[in-house]
Amino acid sequence: MFENMSMERFLNIFQPEELTGTIKRLARQQLLEDMWIADGFELTGTSFDMLKYFIRDPEKCSRYESSFLLFAQATHSGSIYAFYKKSGLKNCDEWPVIVLGDEGGVLVLAENIFGAMRFWTLNSVQPYVSGLDLSFDLFHSDDEIIPSNESYKKWIRKEFDLDPILNIAQAEKDIIKPAFDKYQQELTQIFEDQ
Repeated sequence: MFENMSMERFLNIFQPEELTGTIKRLARQQLLEDMWIADGFELTGTSFDMLKYFIRDPEKCSRYESSFLLFAQATHSGSIYAFYKKSGLKNCDEWPVIVLGDEGGVLVLAENIFGAMRFWTLNSVQPYVSGLDLSFDLFHSDDEIIPSNESYKKWIRKEFDLDPILNIAQAEKDIIKPAFDKYQQELTQIFEDQ
């Protein structure tokens, strides 16, 4: 499903007007500088074909395929980060970041890329989204050895003036809940089976 990406191939998943310096710098850090960002996180470019596994009605999927841009692996088990290209928001700095769960379901993780970048400072914490009971959770990876992401934390502080998240409770309060309250209902309507 995923493959190693070159910087050029990754940036080509965006339309020129959607691309920002933020995503270019993030891509440079991971794809060219080989910076460790977070466990389970890997920038990818995946086709809109993948959306059919989350929106099962072909007509509905076709109607919404241009509303989502799948851009990164979220977990080792196959969950995916995507931008929700919400009408009225112009580029990837403004779009909400969602998680498409490998077992179905969708969760709004952050109001924008900056919230997601803060979430990733938790490193070993990955989102779990269940389509079975429409629930989500955050869990610590069970990998025994996870590389440090201290250089990533320093980088987002220096480049974007973003403070790292200290724990799951802070992530839920400061990042996930505001995004959830703002966007989850409309996304649930898009992704629910009819």
